[in-house]
Amino acid sequence: MSAAEDIVGAVHTKVRHDSARGHVTGSARYIDDMPQLPGTLEVVLVTSPYAHAKIVSIDVSAARAAAGVSWCGHGNGYSRP
Repeated sequence: MSAAEDIVGAVHTKVRHDSARGHVTGSARYIDDMPQLPGTLEVVLVTSPYAHAKIVSIDVSAARAAAGVSWCGHGNGYSRP
């Protein structure tokens, strides 16, 4: 058997996706459709608007003071509000 015969789902091959019917009919379940569990935390990543800038300091005081913030992390470590 050649290597080409071992490939499954190659280009131009019809492969049924497990959730295709749900996506087409609108009945698929997405994570945003599911109820949030009590105590669930969310993560927000803040990146530099400058692609190759040298970051000399990070001021997380505003983030720490914001309501609902439970943790702030950055390249120099992390801190709890």
